[in-house]
Formats: sequence, structure tokens, C-alpha cells
Amino acid sequence: AGMVATMTLLDRGARVVMLDKQPYLGGNSGKASSGINAALETSVESLVADTTRSAGALARGELIDRLAKDSAPAVDWLRNRITVDLSMRSQLGGHTQKRTLRPANAFVGAEITFATGQLLNKMAAEHPEQFRLMLKTKWTGLSRGGAGWRAAAVVNGSEAAFEGASVVIASGGFGHDAKEAETLLLKHRPDLEGFPTTLGPQTTGDGVKIARDIGARLVDMDRVQLHPTGFVDPKKPQEHTKTLAAELLRGVGGLILDRHGRRFTDELGTRQAVVNAELAATSDGANFPAPMPARTFALVLNGKAAEVADRHVTLYTKKGLLSKVSGLSGLAQHLGVEPGRLRETLGSYNAAAKAGRDGFNRTVFPAHVPVEEAEDFYVGKITPVIHYTMGGIAIDADARVLAEEDGQPIPGLFAIGEASGGVHGDNR
Repeated sequence: AGMVATMTLLDRGARVVMLDKQPYLGGNSGKASSGINAALETSVESLVADTTRSAGALARGELIDRLAKDSAPAVDWLRNRITVDLSMRSQLGGHTQKRTLRPANAFVGAEITFATGQLLNKMAAEHPEQFRLMLKTKWTGLSRGGAGWRAAAVVNGSEAAFEGASVVIASGGFGHDAKEAETLLLKHRPDLEGFPTTLGPQTTGDGVKIARDIGARLVDMDRVQLHPTGFVDPKKPQEHTKTLAAELLRGVGGLILDRHGRRFTDELGTRQAVVNAELAATSDGANFPAPMPARTFALVLNGKAAEVADRHVTLYTKKGLLSKVSGLSGLAQHLGVEPGRLRETLGSYNAAAKAGRDGFNRTVFPAHVPVEEAEDFYVGKITPVIHYTMGGIAIDADARVLAEEDGQPIPGLFAIGEASGGVHGDNR
């Protein structure tokens, strides 16, 4: 979000100073791989409806409407300004339409952040009078200054200050701040202590805390998203930071199985619905035992599904997060379950796909069914992971930060991306 805002401001002739505490640009967006959702060849109304349903009782209509209505122009901008390929389209979890766009032969987050980063670095080198890019710079405070705002920061161990008429907070969420001196995560969700995360170590809520300290309102701070599929690395099963098993893997036909080789959920349900099913299965003792971490299950792709997600499957296999096995017997041996149980599971799934509905009310199935016993399979272990914080800085539909005292916009102060709160309500 911060990179795109900076590009837009520079294109309009603004002078910008961009601070990033990492040594490189991109943040968690660089990890995204399943796609970007947009109302292209699908209606804005259906995107609003799906987003509202996921947001639940905390849905804010004005923010959801803006998100949905601006989604197609945002994709057009990425295609035309950043020249990113978004030609592939899928229907993923929680969506009723095929509206998730991704490149044909690349990972969407890496493509967007790399291309945008190249443009920003070029601009900083060629037009330093208009744009200063400050990496390895930790933002520490904000106050009123002569030009409007004064941002305090630490650069290479030394204190520095930057002034400007407006400030855009795009510092991300707080899903990796459990070890900070002040932890927003454990303050609002102490029950999530010990859960692993997919988020980078920079995701410590700095901007959220700074905005709060100058009088901004925070909203929905207890709404923290668990993603159902973080890979468990068999070489380092207890490692805190996990690699996300992309939503795409379930979108192309990946199945989630318990330790007995049984399905127990609609794999394309909302993230919260799938996580809830995993937690319930864990309570029933159906998760894989130690040395796997608590709440571990299996993600299985048949060969035809793996071909559709070839780039993802190849990467995860090289990382040792997916293993290729031969046929149903190989899959049964790898999982430690009886072949007959797996045969029953796959047979029920094939019958449901043919009928158009299964016992979990799943109604969307890939075109490449049935799953056949003689196929190769790709299998990995997964566990729920902290993935996104819906809570954050309160904003209006123009991204203006709202004051805690009266709910009115604070002049010249904006928040975007995961630093903002309320856009996704109860869950994204």
C-alpha cells in the first residue's frame, strides 16, 4: 500500500520522503502469492456482498463499498503503470465468483513489489529533489511541526526528523509484536500466544501505536486473522515463522485431511470457517501428533491439481514443504493411514464433485476431477497461523485518520493497508 501511494503521489508531482525500517521494500506484500481480488468481469455488488458476509457484524458499508468500487481501477493501474501480468483468474475461499487475479508464471506479490520497488529506486536516484527513499529507518514518533507534521526516526543509530504537510501511515499490522515492549497482539488476543505466524518480523504495529499516541482512534483491535494453512517445515516443525501455503493450493483442488485420512471441512470456506474446523478437529484429537506442532493437518493435491498450480508446487517442493508420493498407496504410507480409509475419502469427494455438493456444503469443485488412485500426489503438513490484523487505525472512506476524541478526520493524516482498521470488519 505504501509503495503504491508513493508512486501515485510522485506521478502527481508531490515531493515525498518514504521511511522503511527494512533494508528492502515490499513488506509482507512481497510474500503474497494467490492473487488480488477485483470486480473485473464480475459485479461490484457481488464483491460487496462477499466482503460484507465475511466482515459480519463489524461490516462498515462505506469502507467496503470503496474497496469494491476501486478494485477494478486498482488492477488497471497495476497493469498499466507497473506493467504486471494479472491474466490468470481463480475462485478462492470465501468468494462466490472467480475474481482472484494472478500472473500466469509468477507470484503476484513478488512481481508487484519488485516492479514497483525498481521504479521507486530509479526515481530516488534520478530525482532526489523530489523523492527521498530512506531504508533501514525506524519511525519512532509524530508531532505537529512547522510544515504540518514532524516525524521522528532513527537512521543508522542516529536520530533524525522529517517534516511535511501530510503523513500517510502504511506501516502494516501488529501480528508479529508478541515480543515487543508493548505488545498489541497479546494485549487484545492473549489466547493467540504461541500461535505461529506468516508475518515478517517488521510487523510490530509501530504506526498503529504512534497514531494512537497522538490521538487517533483504534478499532477492532481484537480481530486477528488466523490463516488455516501455514506450512510446517518437517526439518523445523516448531519454528515460529511459517511459510504460507497459498490459498491457491486449495482453490485448484487441494484437500485438507486429518490424521485419520478424513476430510472435515469445505476447503473453500472462509479462512475463519476453515480455522474453526481445524480447531474443532484438534479438540477431537484428529490432529497429527508430536513432533508436529499443535493443530497440524495434511494438505494433499492430486497430480492434476498440482499441474494447475505448477509454479507454486515446484517452489514448495524445492523448499521441502511438499513431498511427492506415488499413488494412493504412497500417500497412505506417507500419512500413516490405512489405504482403505483414503480410498473411502477420495471416493466420497469424487461423488460429491459429480453431484455438485458435499456433506460440508461445498458447491465449487475443480474441473479436473475425479481424483484417481494411480495419480502422483503432493502432500505437506499445515497448521493455523497468525496472518493478518483487521484492527488498526480508524479511517473514513478517503483513508483520513479519525480522532479518538470526536471521530472527526485529523487534518493531513492518512492510514492505508494493514495499518488501517475497520475495512474488513470481523475477518478478511
